Amino acid sequence: MNSCGLMDGLGSKKSRFPNWLKDSMNCWSLKDLRGMMLYMAQNQQWSRYLQCKMDGCTDEEKNWIFMELIEHVGKLMLHPFGNYVAQKLVEICSEHQRTQILQKVIETNSLVHMCLNNLGSRSIQKLLKHFTTQQQISLFMYALSPGTLALCKDLNGQHVIQHCLMHFSDEDNMHLLNEVANNCLKIATDRSGCCVLQKCLKHCKGALKERLVAGIIANALLLAEDQYGNYVVQYLLELRIQQVTKDLLRQFKGSYFIFSSNKFGSNVVEKCLVETVEEHSASIIIELLTDPKCSMLLIDPYGNFVIQKALLVSKGYIRNALLELVQSNSPMMTSNLYGRKVLTFCQKELNINFRTRC
Repeated sequence: MNSCGLMDGLGSKKSRFPNWLKDSMNCWSLKDLRGMMLYMAQNQQWSRYLQCKMDGCTDEEKNWIFMELIEHVGKLMLHPFGNYVAQKLVEICSEHQRTQILQKVIETNSLVHMCLNNLGSRSIQKLLKHFTTQQQISLFMYALSPGTLALCKDLNGQHVIQHCLMHFSDEDNMHLLNEVANNCLKIATDRSGCCVLQKCLKHCKGALKERLVAGIIANALLLAEDQYGNYVVQYLLELRIQQVTKDLLRQFKGSYFIFSSNKFGSNVVEKCLVETVEEHSASIIIELLTDPKCSMLLIDPYGNFVIQKALLVSKGYIRNALLELVQSNSPMMTSNLYGRKVLTFCQKELNINFRTRC
């Protein structure tokens, strides 16, 4: 079958192969298909066929495919069928050709846009996995960094950012991490961004990490009560870096009661109690006990969990003071859903039944 006959068959916009094509397609070589690569890449059936042919093709055949597709590689990466061909091309092409693919994507000013797209993000991640030179990494990071904020806050874009954090050096990621630090509050209070920020803290070190930590601490009061930001603060506490923990607790001083009555802040207070040394947890509990409205935490939807955690970690006179608080308010607590949770906790975990003592 010559290429002209193939053109006639492929010219149809039908989604299925004509029977005569379906029966004879395996007889064609890539040479027979020259001039048709772009069309094939964007057709569901032909895309699969082309991918199979690409698996075992010669260097000469790889060059044919590359030359036909390179000008359209950005378009293909966003195409529902073409993206698979683009990813296969990344796998089989040479180092130099891979650099050309990257340059072509960057030249069209579509790199960040592509990373924000579901199909594009997958294609870019495939490209990243096959980087073999520092030049490729540097080119990519230089083009990517200006879009860091948008990428961190996007479900698709965050995967590209996380790949860079996991597989590239701090030096390679320097501009990216600086952008994250500059937009710390916006990123930390975003659903996707809070996950990215935790990855940044996990993978970077030195001055870059110190800058990120400083940004989080500076905004800690806002983050603690945010539905996403509280996870960033909790993660920082889990690192158990002594000076960082002290700086966070210093920021929170005077706010523990307010946090304890907040859906998200209460989680931060609990984390403070379990991730800090006894001296610090005792100071937090004393601040709660000396608040005139402390007894309200016993029947608060969120505060009751803070009280339970405080009872669990406290010792000596501080625990006795908490138990006295519970005992003196147990009549009120028995008629309240959240108060009963505290009483049940005391009975099961501490073997104390205040209802029988009152």
